[in-house]
Amino acid sequence: MATLATKGPPNSPQCVVLYSPGESSEMCARTMGPKTVSVLSYNLLLPNSVDGWWTYKNYCPNTPMEARSWPSRQELLARKIEMESPDIICFQEASDRSYESDFEFLTSAGWSYHIHTKGKARMRTMTLWNSALFEVVGEESYFKDHCLVTPFRVRITNDIFWVINCHLQAGLHAGDRRLRQLHEALETVRKKSKTLAISQERVLVCGDFNSNSDDILATHQYLLRGKVEGGFEEYGKAVTSKTKNCAVHPFQDAYQVAYAESSNPPTMIAPSLIPRMESSRDASAKEGQTETYRGEVQPSDNFVAACILLFRVYADCSLPAGGETEGVKSLMSREAVEKWLMDINNSVYD
Repeated sequence: MATLATKGPPNSPQCVVLYSPGESSEMCARTMGPKTVSVLSYNLLLPNSVDGWWTYKNYCPNTPMEARSWPSRQELLARKIEMESPDIICFQEASDRSYESDFEFLTSAGWSYHIHTKGKARMRTMTLWNSALFEVVGEESYFKDHCLVTPFRVRITNDIFWVINCHLQAGLHAGDRRLRQLHEALETVRKKSKTLAISQERVLVCGDFNSNSDDILATHQYLLRGKVEGGFEEYGKAVTSKTKNCAVHPFQDAYQVAYAESSNPPTMIAPSLIPRMESSRDASAKEGQTETYRGEVQPSDNFVAACILLFRVYADCSLPAGGETEGVKSLMSREAVEKWLMDINNSVYD
């Protein structure tokens, strides 16, 4: 889920606004005053131009292959950026193999950028900014666990603000790592603000949190309440043994501010297949079963049936002679696996 959280100085005026498509940042600046900063954040959802072979299956079958290609998606992205005219752009899932060519249409227009280069992850966070408006303090961003932390200075006012562009770990039971990622990023703001002798009063955290804005989640507790108590649990699993305090708080959830009277809008519109593919069971294990965390995801009968059907269609090898299934094609060779990948992904990763 894409999330935006902001923190401003104590007693500062309301500074969080979500605006509809087509409402340009220029219009918002006229409405709210000259100290407005507009930020656009997107998980690009690989594929980009040369990477992301596994994501073609995420599209509906009736989506034309041309629309799934990077040139088509790049054009949509360029039109969106031109329409909204943001000051700062935060991308998640930029490809380490092609980001220079993928976003040449922005850099050639004068946008500056930093991209997360630490580690071997193929999906990178990337932050771009209008260099006529801002400069990076010390000309350096800080690389944490899938979080890109950047201190900005407004050229005409010398005001300081920080942007944390994050792509937190996905998974039902990855709450401990998501909390650790946020904590490390905000601790970086606290420590580096002292080293650079700059303010930590204005901080924006945006990106893909891979979690909901829900009070039962550690990320929500940490940003909005300022701490997560030791022993705090998500879905029956403790995410931290010690209390973690957020040195830079409290934050506001932009979606909660903008949609206080109604439900948050979806950040992705697509058929929901998850309920057909998974089921849950609670922590009370039946006799002979291993105890599971409350809410642990289990494959549904439909998913199991789909896997069986997959092997019936693609299996091309038999088990060794002598077994009960002798002569029954119940294994997939490398060639069969590659055929399956081509059918669902249109490519085989090299």
